[in-house]
Amino acid sequence: MKSFIYDRYGYDVNVNEGSFTYKDFVFKIERVEKSEEELRVINDLCQNITHDTFAKVASICANRNNVFLTPYEDYNVVLVSVEKFHVSFDDVIFFHRKYISYLYQEEPINLIDIKTRWINKTSYIKEKVLNSFSMSSPYYDKLRKVTLYMLGYADNAIQYLEDLIIDKGEKLTYLTIAHKRLRRLTSYDLCNPLNLVYDSPTRDLAELYKFHAISKEELLHSLNHYSFSSKDITFLLARLLYPTYLFDLLETSYEEKKDIHRYIELIYLNLSSQMSSLAYIYKVIKQKYMIRPIHFLENKR
Repeated sequence: MKSFIYDRYGYDVNVNEGSFTYKDFVFKIERVEKSEEELRVINDLCQNITHDTFAKVASICANRNNVFLTPYEDYNVVLVSVEKFHVSFDDVIFFHRKYISYLYQEEPINLIDIKTRWINKTSYIKEKVLNSFSMSSPYYDKLRKVTLYMLGYADNAIQYLEDLIIDKGEKLTYLTIAHKRLRRLTSYDLCNPLNLVYDSPTRDLAELYKFHAISKEELLHSLNHYSFSSKDITFLLARLLYPTYLFDLLETSYEEKKDIHRYIELIYLNLSSQMSSLAYIYKVIKQKYMIRPIHFLENKR
C-alpha cells in the first residue's frame, strides 16, 4: 500500500491499514463503486459543507492522472483527505441543525425502504453468517449467543418500524445531512465526503450511542435541540434497537475473514448493561412523547 500511494498520489509516507497523516490532514484509501461524475458532485458538495460549517477542508484527492478513481486489485478506490480538528457532540448537533432547514424542499425518505433493508440484512445474518460459525472455535458459544440475542433486537426493531409505518405513514420529512456510519467524534468521520447521506438526524444519534461515543444522558439531552415529533422519536428507538454495529462486524468477518472475537467479547460482557441502558432511554422518552410501547423493555431495569 505504501508504494501504491506513492506511485498513484505522490505521497512518500508510512501507511497503516490504508490511512496516514500528513500536514494536519488524515488521508485514507476508500473502496468505491461510484462513477467519476458522481464523485465530483459529492466532492463539491462536501467541500462547501465542511468549509461553511467548520471553516475546514475535506475532499477527495485527484491522483497523478488528475482523476478520482484509481484501480486497485480488482476494484476502484479513492483517496480521501480531511483536515484534523477537534470534534465534540455539540458539533454534530450544530451540523444537523444547520442543514435541516436547507433540505426542507428535498424529497422525504420512505420508511418502507429502510424496513426492507433491515429485513434483508437480518435474513443475511440468519441464513448465511450464523450458519458459518465453526463449532470447533473456542468463541463459538459466545459468538452464537451474542448473535441470537441481537437477532432478537433486530426482529423487535423491524416490528416497531412496521408499527410506526401503520400508525404514522411511510414518509419521513424531518431530514438533514447525516452519515452512513457516525461511530466516532472525529473530523474524518464527520466530514468524509463518502460518509454523507440524506437522512434523519436520528441515524447519527443512534449510531453514536450504540458505538459508545456518547452516553445515554448525552443522547437524551440532545433531543432538546431538535424539533422531533413522536414519529421521529419512534424512529430513533427503532434505530437504537437495530444492531447495525454487530451486523456490520459479522458481515466483515464473514466476507473478509477478519478476526472479530475481541469485539464479540466486549459485546458479550455488556449485554445486560446494554439492555438496562436502552430500557432507561425508552422510559425517559415515553414520559415525554406519545409513542407505542415496547413491551420487552417495559419491565427491564
